[in-house]
Amino acid sequence: MKIVGNGSFADLTKMDLSGLTPELTEKEKLSPYAKYYFGRPADPDPDVMEAIKPNNAIDPLKAIMPKDIAKLVRNHGQREVENGYCVMPDGTGYATILTRSYDITPEVQKVNESFTPEGDLGYKIWYPGAHIRHLTDGAIEDMGTGIMKINFYGQLPPSAFGIDDLKSLDPDCIGLMGGGGRSKKLNDGEDVPFAYMANIHYSRKVGNGSEMRSFFWNGMRVVNGKLEVFLNPGQVITNEQMRMVAAHCAYEFANNRAVMLKWYNDHKNR
Repeated sequence: MKIVGNGSFADLTKMDLSGLTPELTEKEKLSPYAKYYFGRPADPDPDVMEAIKPNNAIDPLKAIMPKDIAKLVRNHGQREVENGYCVMPDGTGYATILTRSYDITPEVQKVNESFTPEGDLGYKIWYPGAHIRHLTDGAIEDMGTGIMKINFYGQLPPSAFGIDDLKSLDPDCIGLMGGGGRSKKLNDGEDVPFAYMANIHYSRKVGNGSEMRSFFWNGMRVVNGKLEVFLNPGQVITNEQMRMVAAHCAYEFANNRAVMLKWYNDHKNR
């Protein structure tokens, strides 16, 4: 699903944010795209649902950290734990999700190029009840702890993980992309520090579709294209916080797949 940014993170200081809501506005309800706002997101795969249950954190020794990414790509994504969350010994948080999109074929992607909802509607459709506005360099959404404003900064190219040529490690690799993010509650002022995190998505071709492995490292930030641990004074990352990060990722990409298939089935013969 292709979503166009509606303003920049810097623009938020000039906007009235009081009326923002993940629910559809009266105007959005009149859009022909509104039928793709399902009211609740599609469920992830059963093994993912099991992994994101409360009080089900994985062993931190089985987490894939930035230093492990090159080896993971060399192993074509094979790892012991595909889905899960935990807090690392250094206080940083970890979450990972495998999204299987084996039925999102090139034909499905081609038909979905005509999916172009206006304004905030496309982002709301992507994850109903959580997504509110997509920005050119950020987002406004609820990741389980209330509405957050998130600023994306600092890209993480393959070279950040010691990878010069993705295809030489994994011929079926589609891409490895990500970067740094910093967030705070929507109404927090300048006196409240941003919390930092980083994430990447590693996608690879499987049959006529694909699979994507997503990684989130909370309490890490991007500095000069590299990752370093950064926790604010007194900041404590919990297993429940990381569970919500994992769950958010699982549901948003499961729903993305569901919307794409629905759009394809409705428009493939047009």
